[in-house]
Amino acid sequence: MSMFLRRLFGAKPAETAAVPTVDGDREVLTVPERGPYKRKDSYSQHGEDRFIKGLLPAGHPRFIVDVGANDGYSWSNSYLFGTLGYKVLLVEPMPDYVQKCHDVYGDAPNAIIEQAAIAGELGHAEFHVNTDVAADLLAMRSSLAREMIPGGQMRTIEVPTTPLYLLLEKHDWPTDYALLSVDAEGGDLDVLKTARLDTYRPMLICVEEQMFGNAIHNFLAPLGYERSATLGPNGIYRRR
Repeated sequence: MSMFLRRLFGAKPAETAAVPTVDGDREVLTVPERGPYKRKDSYSQHGEDRFIKGLLPAGHPRFIVDVGANDGYSWSNSYLFGTLGYKVLLVEPMPDYVQKCHDVYGDAPNAIIEQAAIAGELGHAEFHVNTDVAADLLAMRSSLAREMIPGGQMRTIEVPTTPLYLLLEKHDWPTDYALLSVDAEGGDLDVLKTARLDTYRPMLICVEEQMFGNAIHNFLAPLGYERSATLGPNGIYRRR
């Protein structure tokens, strides 16, 4: 394991207050550089964050939703925007990774972190955690769906479940916001179905769609979204 990963999964970094910076003509609060969480020009696996940033028009609403946030930093589609002062809602079912999200953001006031798996109903469900660290160090293949876990190395935990729109309502989320990022390991279409995209209208949607064929495209097209790009397994959809 590299020194970076030892630091990332080791002791909690010291708390550091968010510091103000200037973004264009207005001051915003950014997430400070903390311990192993170093500044980079991209944090996404395939450069999705840079691509998305280039698509957003001037004056766009600075709100981001990240479903399947994992640790909030590694291969993150939202962390770049968090460092720029966007309001970020991070949704992650695994409690260990929820704590890592808190470690990443500290007391930065622009981050909301919710422990939940997005599903059709409010309640609890079994969640299958991939424990094959040789193949999946960050447990990113973990899922509500048992069949998504390759091999037999896994453990099962109980997690709270909720439709996404209930979290948006809970936090008074604007109906017009910048980005919905979804990485739910087989549950991506279900997440979109609970997002109430007829009411809550992100300008862009980044969703892992490779395993779904045309199902996600066919779901989003009637709601006014068209695919702008495919980066790795992810489709980037723009609101028309």
